[in-house]
Amino acid sequence: MRLAFALTINKAQGQTLERVGVSLETPCFSHGQLYVAASRVGHPDNIRFFVPRNSDGRHVTANVVYSEVLPDTADASEPPFDESGAAGWGDFDDNYGEYRSTLTESERDSTPMHEQHEHLRRVPVAHYQTLSEEQIVDGGIYCTGCSAEPFEITRERLWLSLPVRDREQLDRMSPYEVLMNAPSAPRLQAVPSNVYMKMSASEVMAGNVVCDGLDWVTFEVSRERLRRSLPQDEQADIDNMTPYEVAMMAPSQPCAS
Repeated sequence: MRLAFALTINKAQGQTLERVGVSLETPCFSHGQLYVAASRVGHPDNIRFFVPRNSDGRHVTANVVYSEVLPDTADASEPPFDESGAAGWGDFDDNYGEYRSTLTESERDSTPMHEQHEHLRRVPVAHYQTLSEEQIVDGGIYCTGCSAEPFEITRERLWLSLPVRDREQLDRMSPYEVLMNAPSAPRLQAVPSNVYMKMSASEVMAGNVVCDGLDWVTFEVSRERLRRSLPQDEQADIDNMTPYEVAMMAPSQPCAS
């Protein structure tokens, strides 16, 4: 028998939990609530839903979506964004860049990346293709149909996947080309720090495991960030570090220049 704690879906937003049971005796009633409930864990095996049977004997619940707040599903006769230029991006109160500016330097380093991702702004593909890297980074923008993550993380993943001799090509790519060529983001599973401390590098890499409360990136990315941050004569020491030591010492910023 173990302790269990109950909280509302709204209270759970932004949190990463180890195991979750979602009671939907009363269906969700506002936009995005079901998504918030379903995305609190790092792996689908760690979440269960209780949904009563309906009159047809099926387990069905409501997924409330207000299509009018989704730019790519809005009426085509009404332009979803200000097409006049970059100035329009400053009008979004909850965009990623504005959110980051409200944090102190220590908060920016300690806030898990998966929490920061919830402040990103999605735009249609056609609009994304017209934006510069500066507009995308400053506005916290990601492309419809792609992973909801900061552009810097996508660029870093492509940089790590390329042979060293080909990495200079990144400087000549548009943001959309980077997006199309970057490997898919892996599905990550968060575990408590006391569990992560006992895991070997092979276990962490095989399960795409991350330490809850630290940066939401794979062990390979953390190790590469740490390697690039150390003098060359100290880089060999990384091979003797545990995944937890690497995660604690690795810089929070992407390693791709």
